[in-house]
Amino acid sequence: MNNRNLKLSVGRCIPICSVLLLLFSGAALGSYKADIGHTALAIELGAAVPSGSGVKVTQAEEDSTNDDPNVVITYSPDPGDAEFAGKNIVDVTATSTAYSGHATAVATFLFGNSQSIAPGITMIDIYLADDWLAAGLLRAGQSGPGPKPQPGISSGRIANHSWVHDSDDDAVDSDTLRRFDWVIERDEFIQIVGVKNSGVTQPLLSTAYNAISVGRTDGVHATGTVSVDAIYTANRTRPDIVAPAGVTSVATPMVAAGAALLIETGHDTPGLSTDPVSVSTINRNGDLIYNAERAETTKSALMAGAERATSNTTAADLSDYRADIANQTDNGLDMRFGAGQLNIYNSYNIIAAGEHNSIEDAASTGGQIGNSGFDYDPSFGGDGGSNNTASYFFSTGADAVRLAASLVWNIKIDGGSMNDFDGAATVYGLDLFLYDMTGAASENDWQLVGSSESQIENSENLWLVLD
Repeated sequence: MNNRNLKLSVGRCIPICSVLLLLFSGAALGSYKADIGHTALAIELGAAVPSGSGVKVTQAEEDSTNDDPNVVITYSPDPGDAEFAGKNIVDVTATSTAYSGHATAVATFLFGNSQSIAPGITMIDIYLADDWLAAGLLRAGQSGPGPKPQPGISSGRIANHSWVHDSDDDAVDSDTLRRFDWVIERDEFIQIVGVKNSGVTQPLLSTAYNAISVGRTDGVHATGTVSVDAIYTANRTRPDIVAPAGVTSVATPMVAAGAALLIETGHDTPGLSTDPVSVSTINRNGDLIYNAERAETTKSALMAGAERATSNTTAADLSDYRADIANQTDNGLDMRFGAGQLNIYNSYNIIAAGEHNSIEDAASTGGQIGNSGFDYDPSFGGDGGSNNTASYFFSTGADAVRLAASLVWNIKIDGGSMNDFDGAATVYGLDLFLYDMTGAASENDWQLVGSSESQIENSENLWLVLD
């Protein structure tokens, strides 16, 4: 069999996007860390394996006493636990009067010394969820006349939310979601949110566009989004990704820890970011953030790297991905499992392969890309946004391979001014196409192999065999 020459094409107009490409064939090895590809990564990299070092995280938790005013307020992990030796855990809300078993379990998988895949995380802010939503950070749902301030500034790069919420007021939920998505977009403050373990989806926080929503590999969780307003609509795909845990509270920090490894890799290796217009940005906290560690890049690396079929040793297997038409979403995902199960080996190798620019952005390269890599495009469709297409070219060998590609972009929120948050939202649209150019005399002879063309999502995904 001859090599196949292919073109991956992104169409329609949007100012910022991230394209991830991965050709892989992976196998899990044993234990939860092996099930998500970390054991294989540690074997391959040895002492150089990323650990989340230098990445500051936030953990927001609901009061485990259910807000009963007659009992203590409990939302903080137990700093005396051996898993947290050497950690600087700061209770920002500063009202926890006892330690929460739920928060301790979540923290163990987020930054624990032995249980987490990111034991190098040592800087942690803890918030009571109600405070984080309100005065603590988002400043959402404020009533009364007059301007409403923008969300506060955090020095964290990742926040973990192993809780769900519904204010029972669509206007409050709408304001919260817009502020939440704005913080992700403006500050590159990546938010990992769990979906509800069962029943109907809660609007907060998985109905957000820019967050990374997490479910369980067994698929026993709420799916989709609920309608809050004309922008935050129902029936969008959630979760984005799953992890091998019995509850979403544990699956969520598994993914957050994986995100920390990718951020460390992207930040500590500036040469991975090569866009000809801009290789970095600075958030409101003054942090320099490279393209390889931005929110869209991290989300799409996690999604493109996810496994759609697993051989787990610690949880139920994912074996029927998109097998039923009823579970096939328009953006190329499975309505129950999103992109599939976290595989940090695959996702790390996407980031480590570096940024590969489209032919529209870097004509001298011919738009040639390898079998792994990413492109964060701050000026979509060519230098200065000169057109509405980004094109990438690659070839496969004689053997059949599986391709996974994820295109992710943020909803745009108008932040207004410091003392007057606007919140106006724009949802851009993109499509993702794969063409076979093998033996073609002209563009008219290209054969469409696959496409992802959702009208309501902010990700497009391909997962198919090239033989």
